[in-house]
Amino acid sequence: MKRITVKILILFVFTISVLFFSLILFQKNTMQREQYMQMPHNYDFFMQQQIPPPPKPKEPPLFIPFILIVLLSSSFVYVILKYLDKNFIAPLITIQDKLIKVKNGDYNVEFNTKSENNTLVNTFNTLNIMVSGLAEKKKLQENFIQSLVHDLRAPIHAQERAINILKDEFKNHELLEGLSENNETYIKMINLILEVYSDKAVKIEKMNFNLYDLAETVIHVLKPSADSKKIKIINSIDRKMTICADYISVNRIITNLVANAVENIDVNCSIEIKAYKNSKNSVLIIEDNGKGIKKENIQHIFEKYSSNNSRTNKIISGLGLYIVKNLVEQNGGNIKVESEENQYTRFIIEIPKNTEV
Repeated sequence: MKRITVKILILFVFTISVLFFSLILFQKNTMQREQYMQMPHNYDFFMQQQIPPPPKPKEPPLFIPFILIVLLSSSFVYVILKYLDKNFIAPLITIQDKLIKVKNGDYNVEFNTKSENNTLVNTFNTLNIMVSGLAEKKKLQENFIQSLVHDLRAPIHAQERAINILKDEFKNHELLEGLSENNETYIKMINLILEVYSDKAVKIEKMNFNLYDLAETVIHVLKPSADSKKIKIINSIDRKMTICADYISVNRIITNLVANAVENIDVNCSIEIKAYKNSKNSVLIIEDNGKGIKKENIQHIFEKYSSNNSRTNKIISGLGLYIVKNLVEQNGGNIKVESEENQYTRFIIEIPKNTEV
């Protein structure tokens, strides 16, 4: 917007300057022609009368009027554009930028303007009231969800204890196994929701650790789930590769992504954990050869309550990838996903290389 304004200013000043310069040249030629027509052409007459001939007509000054015209026209255009920018262009840009933040869930924005236009001032006040209302509703919603989940956790834990007692009595019973699996899913969902809505910030303590060993620990924990679907988890990280980050965060990142892959890909597929370093970042890659993600879902994959598990009947929260993204960002990194339907899904995490601790 501002670049267009500057271009318009330059074009306008140039046009006005050329126009006035042409008018001055026309005026100069006209004056010279008139003086020439008024001047006697018989110089012998002046010689006989011993009168010196009239001086040659003076050319009208061009430089000073031209500069004045350029300055005046530039000043005029500048004042007009400054007024338009202050009262219309800048406020509209502000509205656009801050509404994007509101759209992304950031309600800690305030709409301020220096515009003297009453309509725009009223619009800004209305937007502030609207955003305050949205922030209040979001807070009430989060408090309600926290209270509800806390109330649900107690009976679900009691149910878990009851199921364990029954499993001791009726060993290897299919019904109890199914109840136990569902109950475990409920507990995971509750813990995820509480984690998302917890007011406590995650404490980041960066340290150097061996990334290969960490991946091996995660694989060991998730191996029973992977083996039940005949899924192979491959650790392709260099055995000596170290990374400087928060150990607990990276552990949870890898665990969430690998567990998510195990749950979503089909039998006999594979998951590979890779890593390397470039000039700026330590790059961690978790890739599977499952059914992939639809293109229209990729841009929403890290949003709260978003999920790619629509092809199954399992109860899910859609919070796992949201939490992963937050953990990556708290370590100063970024995460992106690449996927091709019926081919692969690849999560790429970049964490800045810090000075060795």
